Amino acid sequence: NQSDEMKYYATLACQLRIMWLDVNENPADKFNPDGIVTRAEFGTAFSRLIFWGKVGNWKWKEWYVPHLQALKDVGIMKKIDEPFMEELRWYVMLMMKRSTK
Repeated sequence: NQSDEMKYYATLACQLRIMWLDVNENPADKFNPDGIVTRAEFGTAFSRLIFWGKVGNWKWKEWYVPHLQALKDVGIMKKIDEPFMEELRWYVMLMMKRSTK
């Protein structure tokens, strides 16, 4: 039930290996564009977008740690100790604003 624009950008995000990857960086089994996004998921995707391959995934359950730490190191994320909290739109907007500096 997504718009053609949403389908295009979702496909592009997958093709560019920015979103919807599992811990081994393979396409994830599930795709839910309407689902809740956690700080770990958003931070990983945002890190991949900003640092483009300079931050790798860990191959165990804490795959998001290097991504969140990289964002914290440059001042984009301030709080990384609760990676599975629900990400809020205004937090995302604030982090995107910080990334322009």
